[in-house]
Amino acid sequence: LLRDGGWLVGGGTVVMPKVNTGAVPVNHLISLRHAGLGGIRVDGDAVEIGAATTLAEVGAHDGLRFLHPVIRSIASPPVRNLATVGGNLLVPQPHGDLAVALLALDATLDVVSAGGTRTIPVGEPVERHEVITSVRFGRPLGTWRYRKAMRRKHNSASIVTVAAVLGADVRIALGGVAAKPVRARAAERILAT
Repeated sequence: LLRDGGWLVGGGTVVMPKVNTGAVPVNHLISLRHAGLGGIRVDGDAVEIGAATTLAEVGAHDGLRFLHPVIRSIASPPVRNLATVGGNLLVPQPHGDLAVALLALDATLDVVSAGGTRTIPVGEPVERHEVITSVRFGRPLGTWRYRKAMRRKHNSASIVTVAAVLGADVRIALGGVAAKPVRARAAERILAT
């Protein structure tokens, strides 16, 4: 169905406005709501979140408290109740703040297509015919920081988003400054010395 012009729908917060306004031609809508791609698994410091997990579920999980400010900075509560982790990872900047946080966490995505499965780093392009099934990362070892500058409290695009893990391994990610989230490698090198 994807090859025939179908569009994947998780929560519908990104796809449905495009469909309703006629901005994209759609032959088929493919719902992932009951595809078994939801859920959060925390095993020690290892975390796996299914792509169909809502942002609200991530924001309510006790084992992911460090991500709660990230989730609260995304859209409004009604949108977070529908929006999915996988969908937020595919939203172009200056939206998609979860991708910024996950880039700082050095997360990887499991994706599947008719050609098989593969694991890619967050930030690498997902092909049109691929489906994100889950995201994997480790809880931050060291200090975790997240800040989003925006014009309004809810439903506002990022002016700039910064996520950072500061410790033995320094990782800083920026959103709202380029077409996709980027690592601030020069700043990382300075802080690592």
